[in-house]
Amino acid sequence: MNVPGSSPDALLESLPDNALVTNGQGLLIQANSRARETLSLGKGPWSVTLADLFPFRDQDLGPSQGDGERLPFEDIARGLDGRELRVLVRVSATAANSQLWLVTDLTNVQDDRQGMIDFMADLTTAQAKIREYTRQIEVFRRIVDGMDQGIVLTDADQKVAFANAFANTLFGANLMGSPVASLRALISSASEMPQDGLKGEVLVLDEGRGRQTRCYLNVAPLSRDDDRDHNLVWTFFELTEEIANTQAFIDFSAELALLNRDLRKKHEEILHLSRTDSLTGIANRRSILEMLERAVDFGAAHGQDVSIFLFDVDRFKEVNDQFGHLTGDEVLRSICRLAGSALDQVGTLGRYGGEEFLVVLPGADLEQARILAEELRLRIQKGTQEQGHQATVTLGVAGYRKGQKVDELLSEADRALYQGKESGRNRVVVGR
Repeated sequence: MNVPGSSPDALLESLPDNALVTNGQGLLIQANSRARETLSLGKGPWSVTLADLFPFRDQDLGPSQGDGERLPFEDIARGLDGRELRVLVRVSATAANSQLWLVTDLTNVQDDRQGMIDFMADLTTAQAKIREYTRQIEVFRRIVDGMDQGIVLTDADQKVAFANAFANTLFGANLMGSPVASLRALISSASEMPQDGLKGEVLVLDEGRGRQTRCYLNVAPLSRDDDRDHNLVWTFFELTEEIANTQAFIDFSAELALLNRDLRKKHEEILHLSRTDSLTGIANRRSILEMLERAVDFGAAHGQDVSIFLFDVDRFKEVNDQFGHLTGDEVLRSICRLAGSALDQVGTLGRYGGEEFLVVLPGADLEQARILAEELRLRIQKGTQEQGHQATVTLGVAGYRKGQKVDELLSEADRALYQGKESGRNRVVVGR
């Protein structure tokens, strides 16, 4: 591609990317308006070299392919305002021993990639818990199915949701899906049976074989800790001429209650894991965006204010490079603890991706959100300094307007955040 050093910028302006032209000594001689804005170059002329724009790489940027072309490579570019961007660079030779550089900003792509990595890690952990939960349920089913007592579970719809093999044999039919009324009709004194429980001897009718079996029956809620639970467990102990072993029944009922509580607890743990960021312990990206959707829907329906702010840790890459990723992770956790104390139950904090966080403030107008954002900024700056690794944050605030979509609200906060980064970091900017 011929781009003479003295030609007009029209050709560069037509390119859909950040375009730069350097001479044989690596000095910048042309740049399109997009590159001038991205790298804060101004109008020129410049005394800027490749070493200024790519300070983390030698001036010989990438291996030559032998025909003046160079292989594309990823790098960190630094604008003249000091802002660092992750970029993809493609280089080709031009006329007059100059070179054309096409620089693609990958910063947002990297953030999205990190968000996806975090989400997949959370999802993998949750899936492992779900597999274990499912395995335990299957083991429980097999144990119950092999018992010498009849076990029947009826649900809130008044139907049989589960029946083990002993119960099906006792009644001479497959009970799954049967109405509770049909079950009661096969038990003597069914009309006297209370809805919430029964203990005592009954006769169970097997219509097919025309016989009745004397049993000790207990009907109780599946959860003994929840009075609203309409799932009932029916336990049938077949009685012989000998006295029934009531202690075995008592022991089994206690074990069943303990197992049910354990399964409920595991279910709650799985639900928590699926909505929590594994590194910081706060809401993950999916969870915080769902909270934002609900807050906006409620605000739109009831005329209530909703505000948000996005904040990003300033120069976080330098923390990782200087102290290592373990220290960087601890800095993020510390910032989340400080932010949580600043919010004090008036808002919800979630990890939006990488070192970027989102705060949802139902019921807060734009000015209240700005004041809270400034308090959070100061608390993080002071708190991390006291802990030995000072970090600052830049915050972009936005307020919901009637008819506005959630994506538009997020974009407004993101633009304010970007403006804060451009104007020097460690500040609060309110979107318009």
